[in-house]
Order: sequence, then structure tokens, then C-alpha cells
Amino acid sequence: KKGNELESSKCDNRTIESGEKLKLQGQIFARKEELLTKRIQNLVKQVQKNGASNSSKSPDDKNDSSLLVVCSTSDRLAQKEAELNHREASIMAEREVLACKQKELRLREDRFHAGETQLAKSQQEKEKTTTASSVKSNENEESSLNLPNAKSIREKIVTFHQQLVDTQERLEEKEKSMHQREAEIQTGLAQNEQLQTIKRQVADMKEDAMQLFLEKEENLRKNEREMKTCVEKQHMSMVSEMNEKQKQLDSYRTYLSSKAQELEETKRLMQTEYDGVVKSLQQKESLLMEGVTKLEAEKHAYQRVWSRRQNAQAMGYPPNSNVQDSEHCNNMTPHASSSRQRPPVATQSSNEGFATNIARQLKSSPPLADHKVPSIPDKPICSLQTFAVPPGGIRANRKGKKTRRGHL
Repeated sequence: KKGNELESSKCDNRTIESGEKLKLQGQIFARKEELLTKRIQNLVKQVQKNGASNSSKSPDDKNDSSLLVVCSTSDRLAQKEAELNHREASIMAEREVLACKQKELRLREDRFHAGETQLAKSQQEKEKTTTASSVKSNENEESSLNLPNAKSIREKIVTFHQQLVDTQERLEEKEKSMHQREAEIQTGLAQNEQLQTIKRQVADMKEDAMQLFLEKEENLRKNEREMKTCVEKQHMSMVSEMNEKQKQLDSYRTYLSSKAQELEETKRLMQTEYDGVVKSLQQKESLLMEGVTKLEAEKHAYQRVWSRRQNAQAMGYPPNSNVQDSEHCNNMTPHASSSRQRPPVATQSSNEGFATNIARQLKSSPPLADHKVPSIPDKPICSLQTFAVPPGGIRANRKGKKTRRGHL
């Protein structure tokens, strides 16, 4: 009996400790469930506020923000749900353990009650025996020898009864704590049901958000297809325009090449014309130089004739006589040479005959083909005033050299 009492007391202590642990875990679980419900309510309020504040925005932006919030809340709820499921499984396992312990306690109570009934019967039998022994005590003094054993038995019975009362009180307290725990578990289950309803609401919101997201994605794809077709059309139109412009450029290039060829041809013709004009000018220049040389020769001849005439006049010959004695003119006296006068300046009228002769020669030169040579006027080209003899004249040295005084 003592061993059974010790085992029962140990089991009672273990059940009390496990019950207290379960109670603490239930309180923690209830507190966490309350915090979770508050967070979920705050999230729902925040989602509603975000929906109200985003009413001025475009529906796509509102759908995106609500979808992000719902996805984040759904992820958090999924994590919390996993934690709650794990805790619920642990609580169910603990409940099963408590149920087994309750069954053991009930069996022990039944055994205890059976032991109590047996003790009551034994006490009644002992009382009957004690009454019979008390009646016969006066007659039999030897029966007094069994009194210490009876006292010890009574003390044991009293202590055992006290232990039974204590254990019964403990069991009642345990039952109360178990009832409280069951009530807490029921409240936790109710909160779990609330969480399940909130989860279903969140799942519905998630489905709605996914539906909106799919609609938005479909609209985006549609817009993308439309933009793609529009861009393709624009590309085709631009390609056609580029082809037309390329054709125009090709035609313009051909036109420019033809114009370049024409310009080259005209350049070549102009070069040939220029070469012909240059040749004609060179020919005319050569003719002019020949005329100038002739004029200089005639001038020198005229000067010689004029000097001879002057010498002849100084010697007393008439002015119109032909003086051809060069030796006589050269062997003049110093008096005759000193009486020499200044030669007259050549005028334009004296040179008209030679100028007309040069003009006739220039006109008689054949012009180049396909080129208009400017007509030479009948006026004299140049005057012989530039070839006038300066004062002092041109003399011949004794050595046969000519010296010029003045400027041509």
C-alpha cells in the first residue's frame, strides 16, 4: 500500500506539473493568437485604408498595391498558420497524453474507492470484533496483549484515510485545472476558427487580386500586341518611304552624274576654246611684236632721213632734196652739227598709215572655228608718241655702238 501511495503521489505530482505546463502553454498560445488576430485586423484596416487612399490613382496601381499587400499578408498568415498548426498538433498530443493520464487517474480512483470500501468493510468487521473483544475483555485478560497492534492498525487506517482525502482534494483541483484547460483550449479553438475565417477571407482577397492581376496582364498583352502591330505598320510605311527616297536619290545621282558628264564636256570644250583663244592671242601678239619691230625700224629710218635732211639744210641744200650721201652727212662740220635743231615730235596723224596697215594684217588672219574673234576697229591701235625721240637724239659712236639719252 505504501508503494502504491508513493507511486500515486509521484504520478499526481507529474500530472500537476504537466497540467501547469499545459496551462502556461495554453496561455502563451492564447496570447499569441490574440496578437495574431490584432495584426490581421490591423492589416485588413491598412489594406482598406490603402484602397481608400488609392481611389484617386489608376486602377492598375491600386490593384498592384493591393496585390502586394495581400501577398505579403498571405505569406505572413501562411507562416503563422504553419506555426499554429504545429502548436495545435503539439497541444493535441498533450491532450492525448492528459487523456491517458486521466484514464489512469480514474482507474486509480476506482481502485481507491474499492480500497475504501474494503477498508470500510474491514473497519466494520474490526469494530464488530472490537466490540466483541471489549465485551470479552474483562473475562479474558490475555486479549489485552493485542491492543498495540490494533492501535497501530487504527493509526495506519487514519493516516491512509487522510492521504485518501488529500489525494481526493488534489484530484478535484486537477479536475478543476483540467476543466479550465479545456475551456482555454475551447477558446483557442474558437480563435482558431476565427483565424480560419480570416484566412478564407484573405484567400478570397488573394483570388480577387490574382483575378485582377490576370486581367491586367491580359490587357497589357493586348496593348502590347496592338503596339506591335502599330509599330510594324509604321516600320513598313517607313521602309516604303525609305525605298521611295532611295529611288529618288538614285535618280538624282544619275541626274548628277549626267550633269557632271555634261560639265566635263563643257569644261573640255571651254578648255579647247581657251587654248584656241590663247593661240590666236599669241599669234596676234607675235604680229603686234612684228609690227612694233617694223615701226621701230621705220622710226630709225625716219630719224636717219630727218637727220640727213637737217644736215643738208644746214649745208645749204633745199628742204625737199633727196640727200643720200651718208658719208657726207657723217662728215659734217662741227658748226653744222652744232646748229642742229630739236626733232619734231611724232603725232597721231603721221602714224595712221602704219596702224591701218597692221589692222589690215590682223583682219586678214583667219579666225578659229566656232569662235567669234572680236573685230578690230579702224582706229590706230597704238600711237607713235611713245616712240618719240627725246631731246638730244640717238647718235652713233665712233666704235659703232648706240647710246640713248632720255627715256623711251
